[in-house]
Amino acid sequence: MRLLFLYLILTSSVFARIGETQNQLNNRYDKSFPAGEEAVFSEGRLLKFGKVVVYQSDGWTITATFINNRCERIRYKKVGAWTDAQIYAVLKANSNGQTWTKSDPYNKHQKQWIGVGSSSAFWQSFSNMDMKTDAYYVATERLKKDAVRKSKEVPNF
Repeated sequence: MRLLFLYLILTSSVFARIGETQNQLNNRYDKSFPAGEEAVFSEGRLLKFGKVVVYQSDGWTITATFINNRCERIRYKKVGAWTDAQIYAVLKANSNGQTWTKSDPYNKHQKQWIGVGSSSAFWQSFSNMDMKTDAYYVATERLKKDAVRKSKEVPNF
């Protein structure tokens, strides 16, 4: 019973949800800090995209990346060890109706799940839970393809 109570509290209050707008996340938390832009490296270039905002709540640090004003990547960090209940509460809070399927690697130090399309969730015992949507992967692949195209336009000297 105690575990169920903890699970309900965690899924309803602490966790931001992937797919939400920045206004929704701002309303959920008292503390937020702009943290720049997300970036991916391709063709010798650092390609910036998406807005990154850091939230803090009850010992958790939540880093959200917004693309077109929707949270498309979210990372959860906390002080101390994660419990299984916390791991599964984060997955459930960010499922958006999808089913997460276990994937390799999956052991006591790291776990990975695959969702719809290329959505993913990756947890590491010494680090954090990192979740990315299909839209996040589409945006990064588009940037990389543009970088390849642009580098082919530059003549070789």
